[in-house]
Amino acid sequence: MQDFNELVQEADKGTIDKLFKKVRPKFRYTIFSNVDDETLAKLYSSSNVLIFTSCREGFDLPPLETMASSTAVATTDCGGVRDYAVDGYNSLVTQP
Repeated sequence: MQDFNELVQEADKGTIDKLFKKVRPKFRYTIFSNVDDETLAKLYSSSNVLIFTSCREGFDLPPLETMASSTAVATTDCGGVRDYAVDGYNSLVTQP
């Protein structure tokens, strides 16, 4: 069975819990929220990919921090990522 770790904002944790109870994924997962900077850096660097799905953002730090950890990023074209995320060069960028 595959293990997945998910880092979510506190506001989203309840939504993820409800969805996974309904869908019952066939993989183990851990939801992290409100982690310190050191733990966050370890999570970014130990991940295979960050999937950042947002419709609107100012300057999005999670994709940039993940790139700094040499981890792949898939993100939506949601504003702030345009400053550093280049589709096919350093990330996969798609429409929200």
